[in-house]
Amino acid sequence: MLKFMFNRILAYLFYPLFLPLKAVLHFCLYKTAKDAHDFLTNDIEEVENVNSEIGQVPVTVRTSKDTELDFIKYRSPTYIKPMTWGVAQELAAMFLKVNKPQPINEEILVRIFTETAAATRTQWDEKRQSYVVDFSCFRAGVWDGYYQDVLEFEFNKEHAHYAIIDRQGNHYTPDHPNWYSCLLHVICSYAIFVPAACHNWIHFAFPDTIATAVNHKLSKDSFLYHLLAPHCRFTNRINHQALWIQRSTDNYPDLRHKLIPWMPYPFYGENFRNGVLYNTAQKYQDIRDHFGIPDQLDTAIPYFAYLKAYFDVINKFIQSITPYIENDVYAILANYMESFFPRFKEIDKTQVLSVFIWQVGIWHLTDHLTYFPYAKEYGFTEIRKPITEPFSLSEVSSYDRYCFRSFLNVFVMFNPNPKLNQSLLNIDAYNFPKDSELYAAAVSFRDNLLEIDRQLKAKNLQFVPIEKHIQSVCF
Repeated sequence: MLKFMFNRILAYLFYPLFLPLKAVLHFCLYKTAKDAHDFLTNDIEEVENVNSEIGQVPVTVRTSKDTELDFIKYRSPTYIKPMTWGVAQELAAMFLKVNKPQPINEEILVRIFTETAAATRTQWDEKRQSYVVDFSCFRAGVWDGYYQDVLEFEFNKEHAHYAIIDRQGNHYTPDHPNWYSCLLHVICSYAIFVPAACHNWIHFAFPDTIATAVNHKLSKDSFLYHLLAPHCRFTNRINHQALWIQRSTDNYPDLRHKLIPWMPYPFYGENFRNGVLYNTAQKYQDIRDHFGIPDQLDTAIPYFAYLKAYFDVINKFIQSITPYIENDVYAILANYMESFFPRFKEIDKTQVLSVFIWQVGIWHLTDHLTYFPYAKEYGFTEIRKPITEPFSLSEVSSYDRYCFRSFLNVFVMFNPNPKLNQSLLNIDAYNFPKDSELYAAAVSFRDNLLEIDRQLKAKNLQFVPIEKHIQSVCF
């Protein structure tokens, strides 16, 4: 408590240093909005196919005027406080030496890989009789002199079995003299590969393509538009920023970039982008596989038990309102999606809409908010020794932690705008008539979300309270 008080006092002393930055950020918002008014148009296609190592993948390559202005008005201002006051707090923590990463152990790693976003890369291997976490999806590469050596983390908690395999095929177990160094390599890999690799498919290809279809192809008077619009809002803009503007991922090992507090990752923007495009293209090679995810989840992994519970609620809601979906309007959506994802039209529309709302309304934020606390307490992004050499927590740079924790505050936490209610529970966002059967179905949907939240809490599976979930991929 005393450390927290001193940290806050010192942060207040540092905060005036960031007031010029605050003014610059406000000016940049004004200038960006003016440029959008003057130079952008709504008569564009926001998504197009882009080449990756394994073929083309549709992503947002530009933003329309309305998309840009909407984001600038409601989302951009929410970044200013974590970029100023939030950074001041992290600077104070660095000076007070209270931002050091906490020691890691096998039990914590098991929780990380079964109860957070990293569970996406965790699978049971029958031959090994263990869960195996696969880090091979990280393809961005790191700068020369930096290391990302972990290929797999293997564990069976019941049998107290743990092993780490590096990218050269070396095998490490707890009796190895460098075992603790290996654990530190794992947590560093976790800190990097979640935002740079295993979370990509949540944002890209399917969500931004369907958002373009909804915002540019569907009649604004249609029921389908009213249903999907809240779940598409801001998605094209945030994905365009993440892939092409890259405020946090286009980094260089020079002094100018070192002074930007929310750029901790030791890789270049082009490498990050190429990795995202590869991962996304690989994930969506056959769009039909994507819609089988809910039935393929291993609910013995707590993270997936949580996610599956919410899919069932969303699917029940969509089934109840499917008769109201206009066939001709859905055909417009399906035809547009088919142009990017062959065989899309073979998929049942109830499954399409259920998976979409689940992906952007539940899975997206769950990834963010489960990754955040473990990354902030234990994570760091720089290891300058190979896994074959001893490495200790004392070698973790306080400045790296300052930058990494600033990144987490700015880009991983959802910073709401009090002028816009983006809660998943905000069923009024659908604009259904209050005296209609549709609104009654939405009320039941909200009640069922709250009930599942209560049930998950009783089972100690409430990884993110339902009140925190939001409607769309918007950060």
